[in-house]
Amino acid sequence: MQYTEEGLKNLIEGIKKRDNDFIYTLQMDFIGAMKDQYYKYIGKEFGNSDEDDVINISLHKIVSSIHMFRGNTWKEFKGYVFKIIINTVINYRRTLMRKANAEILEYSYHNITESLENKVISKIIYSYIIENSNLSKRENEYKMAILKHGSIEEYLRENDGNPRALNQAGYRMRQKLRKTMEEHGIKFDF
Repeated sequence: MQYTEEGLKNLIEGIKKRDNDFIYTLQMDFIGAMKDQYYKYIGKEFGNSDEDDVINISLHKIVSSIHMFRGNTWKEFKGYVFKIIINTVINYRRTLMRKANAEILEYSYHNITESLENKVISKIIYSYIIENSNLSKRENEYKMAILKHGSIEEYLRENDGNPRALNQAGYRMRQKLRKTMEEHGIKFDF
């Protein structure tokens, strides 16, 4: 819609007086621009659930700052209103992005903390169970070989021993540990 200088003055005066008819006219004149800017900056990425909020905030800012408009022409008024709409939409987008980033950081922090806590707790529990299981001398030898050397092969390179006997001891040790864990209600696959 294009206004004459006199029509624009009447619109601005009506808005300053908070006349609902003039505010409604303002809204109808710029609703398309508000929706376009919303979709351009927010709708594509975040959806349309906040569209009405952004339109209401934009309209409120236009009405509450109408006294600051110093122009005389429709072109100047349109530029003034567009500037408010775009700034409102961009600020709202920033808020949504901050909220989304905060949620992502919280989720990441929670998962990192939780997984670290779970690893520490699991290590404590498994250490306790291994230490308190009744392991034979050969089973303890197998446990120490794995803990110190990482594998039976590394252990056998430095020490004499029968690899088959150590593997059998490892099997028996795992069976005992599985049984002990089941008794304590712990599930673990190894």
